[in-house]
Amino acid sequence: IYTLSLHDALPILVDAALEILRREQAAGTLSWREYAQASVAAGRRVDELRAKTNGWAQALVEARGHFVKVAAAGAGLVTASQAAIRFESAFADVRKTVDGTDQELAKLAGELRQMSHEIPKSAEDLAAIAAAGGQLGVAREDIGRFTEVVSKMSVAFDMTAEEAGNAIGKMKNVFQLTIPEVQGLGDAINQFGNNSAAREREIVDVMLRIGGTSRQFGLANEQAAALAASMVALGRPAEVAGTAINAMLSKLQTSNMQSKAFREGLQSIGLSAESMAAQVSASPQQALDNLLLTLSRLGSKERSEARQPRSEERRVGKECRS
Repeated sequence: IYTLSLHDALPILVDAALEILRREQAAGTLSWREYAQASVAAGRRVDELRAKTNGWAQALVEARGHFVKVAAAGAGLVTASQAAIRFESAFADVRKTVDGTDQELAKLAGELRQMSHEIPKSAEDLAAIAAAGGQLGVAREDIGRFTEVVSKMSVAFDMTAEEAGNAIGKMKNVFQLTIPEVQGLGDAINQFGNNSAAREREIVDVMLRIGGTSRQFGLANEQAAALAASMVALGRPAEVAGTAINAMLSKLQTSNMQSKAFREGLQSIGLSAESMAAQVSASPQQALDNLLLTLSRLGSKERSEARQPRSEERRVGKECRS
């Protein structure tokens, strides 16, 4: 169905009216003078109506564009308002966990908002990380930098903002790290995750379980991460990997005080408890590297014999080979 607009229909309507006037003039009911006057009047009316309808059409076009702009702006304002409300709600938790004056907290809020334009995390997520950091004892002056580092790690490690804030904050405390050290360890974990079957979040999980033991043993942070990644890459769940690493490090550190069965377990792979204890005391990482190197050089028969523990404590051979 084709529908004419009022603007397009006007000439047709006027032509029809003029045709009626011509017929009346031809029939003698309308003089030529009256017909001419009616024609001129009709023409003027057409021009007036056409001008009016043109104005309406233009006004409607302009109004429509204005309404679209207003609606878009309104939608943007609503979205921005909702985001602001969510941020303020999340930042309320920051106020509870981070000590600072109103001015200092307002500055921190501004930093988080600005950060949300530079990092693929919302201001609300960044506030959740900042709140977790504050709860775990991160100093107010370090909260901004901590939030930036952890937010980037959460993206790389496929962790939510809250998960990353809690996990990385705890790791910072367990390993007694500064913010730059957190970033350096995060880079190492990311590299291990990219080059092994271990996922970054799993490595972090294991590190939280072995932090105290690895520090007591004397492992560097990156070395502990490498050991955790190696265990996880072998298919060990984080809980099992953490338990095995803790048991191995604890026993190796005190190998000269372990039972006869434990000493025999070391002897079965060509090591003495005394030399192992001395090596751990002098250079913990070197001692661990030597142990792993020794295990890697065992022949298939020796490995088979070493896998048969004479007692429960003899399982150090299994733990080391894992």
